[in-house]
Amino acid sequence: MYYLLLPLLLLGPWLLLRLEKRFKPLKWTGTVVNCYLLGLFLGNLPGAAHHPFVNSLTEACVLLAIPLLLLPTDFMGWLKLARSTVISFFIVCLSVTLMSYLVGKTFSHVDPEAWKAAGMLVGVYTGGTANLTAIGKALEIKNETFLILNTADMILGGIMLLVLMTIGLRFLTWWLKPFDQSNLPDEFHTPWHEAQDKWLKSSKMEKIKLSAQASSYAAFMALIGVGVSMLLWQKLEAATIILSISTVAIGLSFIPKMRNTIGASETGHYLLLVFCASIGSMANIDQMMSAASGPWLWFTALIILSSMALHFTICKVVGIDRDTAIITSVAGIYGPAFIAPFCDLMKNRWLMVSGITTGLVGFAVGNFLGLAVAYALRP
Repeated sequence: MYYLLLPLLLLGPWLLLRLEKRFKPLKWTGTVVNCYLLGLFLGNLPGAAHHPFVNSLTEACVLLAIPLLLLPTDFMGWLKLARSTVISFFIVCLSVTLMSYLVGKTFSHVDPEAWKAAGMLVGVYTGGTANLTAIGKALEIKNETFLILNTADMILGGIMLLVLMTIGLRFLTWWLKPFDQSNLPDEFHTPWHEAQDKWLKSSKMEKIKLSAQASSYAAFMALIGVGVSMLLWQKLEAATIILSISTVAIGLSFIPKMRNTIGASETGHYLLLVFCASIGSMANIDQMMSAASGPWLWFTALIILSSMALHFTICKVVGIDRDTAIITSVAGIYGPAFIAPFCDLMKNRWLMVSGITTGLVGFAVGNFLGLAVAYALRP
């Protein structure tokens, strides 16, 4: 089992993705959760808990996934969107940053890693799970704390998603003004959509080649991040590497050819799934169970509830419409994957492009905001 752990972690997400198409219960729990559970199972088998390459695998996945997920972002196109979209997402970032800082300050005496957790939740609620992973790795949070925090986020995020799609939508229809459909500007078609279409039409061998090419770009950016860290500190400093990679990837995203890299987003998401399985294999079930009675569920609940409440309140004050407020909130908290269902629910297809792009922008700014809040709270 010791020698099989590494290949199982690498191929496990691929197998789970295929199984989800056949077994609905697996699809209900979600690939991210399934990968964590797979890793937890494999890592707690006799003789498998201390594989020497697993930690290196988690670090490699993060370093490669970050640039792959950032490259498709069309920042200039996003800035050309309706003024209210940009303002509303700024309010999302402001609300999450402020409330995470206050809650982190309040819980600082409860757990010594509260400052790290606050930074991670800033990242996840402005850009999605990828930020939670990147910031957690940069701050070197304990594996057990990472899993518990991620579990709390998934539980509460699922509950809030259901509330937002039902009674929350009705309340916000009364609370905020309706979306103005007059004089809408033309939608812009992002390179992200074009690259995704070409990826879906590619054969298996073509996808392997495209993933390898995209990964080579990511490896180059990762080397730059390592070089910057060595130049500044003469050692590998995780936070410096993460920020350097993010900065380089954002810069390269302004080059159309790089932004239109086919398979970059898909490869990046797969690497995050491998990371989830790997981090799960490094956790100890007994330690997790004992820590589950800790404050993390309340910690996470306070941040997500207060952030959403503050966001929608400010939107009311500044006059942001219902649809824009909801889409930017969903883009920040849940990421691009949830934009289409909400657009269908609100019968507003025009906001789909802006919502997806906002989610990608959120991933870019989330790493910087999360680390800033964490270091501001650091004892």
